[in-house]
Amino acid sequence: MTDSPTPSQPLGDVLEALTETRRLVGKCAESGFTNEDDVRALYVNNWRITEALASLSQPPEEGGWRPIETAPRDHTMVLIGGRYPNGVGYVDQCFWQHDHWYGRKSNPPTHWQPLPAAPSPQVKS
Repeated sequence: MTDSPTPSQPLGDVLEALTETRRLVGKCAESGFTNEDDVRALYVNNWRITEALASLSQPPEEGGWRPIETAPRDHTMVLIGGRYPNGVGYVDQCFWQHDHWYGRKSNPPTHWQPLPAAPSPQVKS
């Protein structure tokens, strides 16, 4: 993974960075946030995520983020994204149910995109 993901990088890179952040937070908490290398790694990883999610404010590209007003309302599972009041971005997997995004209780999304295709099955030789 590069130091700063760009909007064109796969969502998998962002999810990988989120997983690494979870691991680093646990490691930092165990040390009482006293290990400078772990705290620095956590900061850098959070910067990667912030930069990647900043792409939510970019104009939608073909196959990329689209305005939430154009999202399907037929229980189709999609990725949704937006920002919390403090400016931190989020991405969730949700679907529209009746009058809300199922699973989102606050901070309504501003963008959506279709889920990526599932991985191809591995062929055993």
